[in-house]
Amino acid sequence: MNKLYLLLLPILGLLSSCINEDLSDCGVNYGLEYEVTLTTNVQTEISTELTTDVETEVGGRLLSALSGFFAEYANDVNLNFYDWAPPQALNHSEDHYIGGTSASYTIYLPAKDYRHLSVANIAGEPLVEMPATAHADDYRMIQAPGDTIDSHTYGLFSARKDMQVMGDRDQVFHVNLYMQNCAAALVIDPNGVEFTDIKVYMTDLATGFSVNDSTYVYGPAPIIRTHALNTDGVPLLCYYGTGFPSREIGTAGAPELRAAAQSGLWRIKVYVTLPEGSTTETILYLPDALRAGQLRIIKAVLVPNGEVKPNNPEIGTGVDLDWKQGGNYETDL
Repeated sequence: MNKLYLLLLPILGLLSSCINEDLSDCGVNYGLEYEVTLTTNVQTEISTELTTDVETEVGGRLLSALSGFFAEYANDVNLNFYDWAPPQALNHSEDHYIGGTSASYTIYLPAKDYRHLSVANIAGEPLVEMPATAHADDYRMIQAPGDTIDSHTYGLFSARKDMQVMGDRDQVFHVNLYMQNCAAALVIDPNGVEFTDIKVYMTDLATGFSVNDSTYVYGPAPIIRTHALNTDGVPLLCYYGTGFPSREIGTAGAPELRAAAQSGLWRIKVYVTLPEGSTTETILYLPDALRAGQLRIIKAVLVPNGEVKPNNPEIGTGVDLDWKQGGNYETDL
């Protein structure tokens, strides 16, 4: 567990006095102690799934490539304070640039009950935004629309906490921020098969995240581009992408039925262009959830007709040996 501490330190006393010591309408200074908690399986997944000498080399390069995504670093933080009681209207909002591992602020608000919601790393993330909102239920991370989009750039964190701010005491509130997006990687053994191009995409992932109730939003799922890892000198290929998690429950049945039913919680789409010009589409149906803070590695082998066969028999596949460009995909496939 990696931890990033953002300490919002209290200043003793009130910024203003109140008539007859009635503190209910007074603003007070209080402390917020933030702990950005990165709970991830990255090291375990790499060491468990990539075990041979060549796989270990790929694993090291993948770890380096994802270091900026699974990072102990916060660029920015947005702090929102809503009424605790419905309809939980917004009282106060602050934006701060952190640019490191710690920062100190002073918060001054009237003494009352609040629903506190916050997010980190949103300002610099081009694929996700936080629309202006007047109520807590509308405070959401919303992914950029589009048929095909890029992978997320940063790990995104959020927190929620009920706070009873009192005017007659010094208070420090402890708030935990947790990662809300994740990553997946497809490692392919080309197996001596010649090809001119390979493109890999992910889909069926969440399109947003509601901070107030900690639930994901699932709209029309875009196709998410992955990155090709630099594997020069290593006889393996690797493609990795980042985005929001998959659904937890889907149509996938018992393990022995998953591949036959071609069911899954999310999919990886692979397009292999062969020397004669034909393109083979392989769709991998992933039966297990891709969760926040996680890295999932899938290993596969390329066969002469361009199909990508997963090593895990529980992963279902769908193959089109003569795939043609359709209206739902961009022309650079």
